[in-house]
Amino acid sequence: MQKRPGPRDSATPGVGFVALVCRLLMKSLSLARCFKVLKSFSQSFSSPAAISRNEYGARRSKLAEKIAQSCSSDRGSASHHLVIIPAAEIQYSSIHVPYPFRQDSYFRYLTGITEPDAVLSLEIATKSSDIVHFTPRLFIEERTSHDRLWDGPTMGVDVAALTTGIQCTIPLKFFPEYLQMAMSDLSDSGCFFWFSTPFVVRSKAKAPVNRSIYSVVSDKFTGSRLVQSNLRNPNPLIDELRLIKSQSELLLMKRAVELTSIALKKTLPSAYPGIREAELAARFEFESTLMGCGLGYPAVVAGGNRANIIHYLKNSERVEDGELVLMDVGCDVEGYTADISRTWPINGANRLPESGPPGVESPKALRPNGQAVGSYICPHHIGHYLGLDVHDTSSISYSQRFEPGMVFPLEPGIYFPAEGAKVAVAKEFRGMGLRLEDDYVFTTDGKAEKLDDCMPFKASDLESLIRSHSGQGSAL
Repeated sequence: MQKRPGPRDSATPGVGFVALVCRLLMKSLSLARCFKVLKSFSQSFSSPAAISRNEYGARRSKLAEKIAQSCSSDRGSASHHLVIIPAAEIQYSSIHVPYPFRQDSYFRYLTGITEPDAVLSLEIATKSSDIVHFTPRLFIEERTSHDRLWDGPTMGVDVAALTTGIQCTIPLKFFPEYLQMAMSDLSDSGCFFWFSTPFVVRSKAKAPVNRSIYSVVSDKFTGSRLVQSNLRNPNPLIDELRLIKSQSELLLMKRAVELTSIALKKTLPSAYPGIREAELAARFEFESTLMGCGLGYPAVVAGGNRANIIHYLKNSERVEDGELVLMDVGCDVEGYTADISRTWPINGANRLPESGPPGVESPKALRPNGQAVGSYICPHHIGHYLGLDVHDTSSISYSQRFEPGMVFPLEPGIYFPAEGAKVAVAKEFRGMGLRLEDDYVFTTDGKAEKLDDCMPFKASDLESLIRSHSGQGSAL
């Protein structure tokens, strides 16, 4: 695919953009026209109606407040800030064959837009910790007739303005011109440029980068008077907002957990000795699709010793008779994901002892070198934050105290690899990995409340579920 050409260089950078903005602001948006357009697009776009337009606006305002507060200690005088949050771009597996698109979580959190190739800009002026000027702008791709023929239409500036409440919504092709003008207004004193990219964040985190927007920003930054000390990463401040879920978010997450439980309960009984891991993954995705939701992350289906690979994604082997199978899955509802894990015997019968030798108390058995043994048999945390990402708000420490509105899975696991064991493990337990996981919210009364309680948890209940629907599968 060819890169679309940008606007021609002008002898007076920014003039064309300013004129365009004036026309857009002076043009009255016909509500009747916008609703007509919205109706025609209703089958093509995921509406952010589950989170209100006002809530998205409040999130942007709260981010501006956090930025003002974060810099008030640095400078008591006025400061100016330009924040750039890009949408994700389409990734390709081969020529003209895209991967399934997933929106950047930070961009979606602040706009609700689920389309690729867009940019959110926030212009903020502060004095001490007070905001004296705040203007959000949204740049949206507008496809040509040729692009619409092959890839379908996009939302367009009118619908985007109505959907997000950002009235200054502009075609994406004008973003380079806007950025050059905006950066030229920033001096190297008391001015900050907020943008999360490799040249701002020195991190080993595995996260996608919008290369086209990064290229534009890198080019304009290099040609500006800004220096490295003017750069800031907005993601940690956005993470602080994302960490505490609103009532609207909690409703979506409860629905995601409920649908995950339903799909998983319909998947478990289809298991039988010799089944392919991929078949169980496909069955879960099928049940999720029937309910109108997608997957929050690729399903983990691991039989036998493969369950000791914590993020096992191949799902390429058969689960043999006598083995355990571990499934770690989550449905996605309006971008918010659940995260549930269950482990059960593939033949539906528990033949393992439920306790140690007679007369041995579990705490006493674990005391010698307990911490070293514990870190070996369970090398991961027993939980993490959950939300728009399955590993949500990555900049927030796990040692932070709980606050009402935090959502997290509890996922204790025990892993006994077949080979290379560093602790004494009975032969019958080697080659087993077990993980149980449910999702919780921390409430105002200081309790951890399960988001949904319809998925069986006890071994006896799981076995009853499997036996009650046995015989659905057939080996091929």
